[in-house]
Amino acid sequence: MLFWAYVKQESRGCDYTIGCGNAMWPIVADSWDDAVELLKRDVVGIPGDDDHTGYWDNRIGFASLAQVTRTESMSVQVWYGEGIAKREEISRLALEEKERQVYERLKQKYEEGER
Repeated sequence: MLFWAYVKQESRGCDYTIGCGNAMWPIVADSWDDAVELLKRDVVGIPGDDDHTGYWDNRIGFASLAQVTRTESMSVQVWYGEGIAKREEISRLALEEKERQVYERLKQKYEEGER
């Protein structure tokens, strides 16, 4: 099963950018209890194991865990393409309206005004 842990650094000892000290960690486990144990291991480490030292210098002050029930890759590039197409359509319609206004003004001036 897939879980996501949201963790937040205890102190403000970061560069103050948006999201600084916040992270999302993926956790793959067989059960909720296993996921909690893995999150605990990631936060505090495993004593004597240099590969799993935990976060002692930048201590974690908050953690929450969520079990993922559905995952799906999103077609973000398609979304951008749709957004670009919509913006271009709006621009085209605005230009067309502006041109129509100029046409109507000139038509009024030269055709209807000469009568």
